[in-house]
Amino acid sequence: MSLKILADKVNSCTKDVSGWQQVREEIINRHEKSSKVEDYITLLSLYKSLMDAVELHMQDSVDIDKIREVRDQDYKMLITRECTIGGSVCIETLYELTQRELEAGRMGPEHSLINLAVDAIAEPHYSREQLLRQEKKIQKLENNVTLREKFSHIFRK
Repeated sequence: MSLKILADKVNSCTKDVSGWQQVREEIINRHEKSSKVEDYITLLSLYKSLMDAVELHMQDSVDIDKIREVRDQDYKMLITRECTIGGSVCIETLYELTQRELEAGRMGPEHSLINLAVDAIAEPHYSREQLLRQEKKIQKLENNVTLREKFSHIFRK
């Protein structure tokens, strides 16, 4: 599904939020498959627009606290996913992302990820480059295991 179609669905939900859960899932799934910063930014903007509309239309609902909790958990997951390299959170990227999100107005200055990023960047941590090298080594090892398995079949009897 293109980002344009997804944006149209979000726009429709600003008028009628009845199908918001499905659109939310589509945004999350698309984010998981994306690898471009521009796509991440667009998807986070769409997510914010969708959830702003949901909160506005459902502010008197008994489920509003649960909706806000889900929104916060989703947002943290999306941000964390964007700064994960080989299963490890890149602190440098987390710091950059929290600053980007703060400047864009999608994250408030008191958000827990900002505090985490500021604290973590001040402590010793692996650099982005180190994490990328580590990920390459792991991939190489995984590929070698596969190659070893292929050769082991040749010599078995």
